[in-house]
Amino acid sequence: MFYASELACLAAQLQPIGAAHVGADTVCAMCGRPITSGMPSARLDFGKSFQNHHWLTHSDHQCGWCAQVQQQNVLRAFQRCVVTPHGVYNIGTDAARGWLWTNPPEPPFVIVINSNTTAAFHYIWRTPVTLDRRLLMVNFDGTVVAVRPEAIGKALECAEILRAAATAAGHAKTSFTPFQVLLRDAFNSQEAGHGQFSRVTQELAMSDPACRVARDYLASLWRGELVALASLLKKKPVPPLMPPLLAGAALFTKTNSPDASD
Repeated sequence: MFYASELACLAAQLQPIGAAHVGADTVCAMCGRPITSGMPSARLDFGKSFQNHHWLTHSDHQCGWCAQVQQQNVLRAFQRCVVTPHGVYNIGTDAARGWLWTNPPEPPFVIVINSNTTAAFHYIWRTPVTLDRRLLMVNFDGTVVAVRPEAIGKALECAEILRAAATAAGHAKTSFTPFQVLLRDAFNSQEAGHGQFSRVTQELAMSDPACRVARDYLASLWRGELVALASLLKKKPVPPLMPPLLAGAALFTKTNSPDASD
């Protein structure tokens, strides 16, 4: 069994904190890990700013790994990243996210994306661990969704079919995308139009069977996949690029802030 908090501690080369557990066996209120005699644990002790009580299980203990990652300096290192047992990939840029959605690393890993560049949220310990490269579990701004890299690849092919048809019909140049807009922060935004097709896409789907099939496939994508495509289907796309793996102290000297300009 893999737990997100433990993977984060392994990546940061941090030990669990707390005292050896005594008394009856219990579970961690945060990640749900069984806590047995002798395991590092601590009583729950949250500050006034903690707003995630509704995510806790019925326990007054936390495991030593969750106690470690909820410390602010540690928490901030896991806001926009892929967390593996060997280190962390910063996915603050669209190039890095393009790599993740099309060629993810070997599991296990945890994916957290916080669109807020100033605040750190308690996402890491309540994000499911991805165990299969075919189904990525992603915490987008507090909402956990699934993304299928195979579906992303097929979606890019469908987008190219529509782009080529639009260009041939004189409707668009190479900057054409099938959607009105795709938002990187759709789970934390009030902007309208996310995931809706452009007028040109709808016209092509009505007149061209291949475009209709492509449009219909894009319409079948899951919520998380539409947000993932926001990093790939852009007016000025950037090629996917695998970011460097950061581990240990390097996590606390580099910032995991997104570069919204790319």
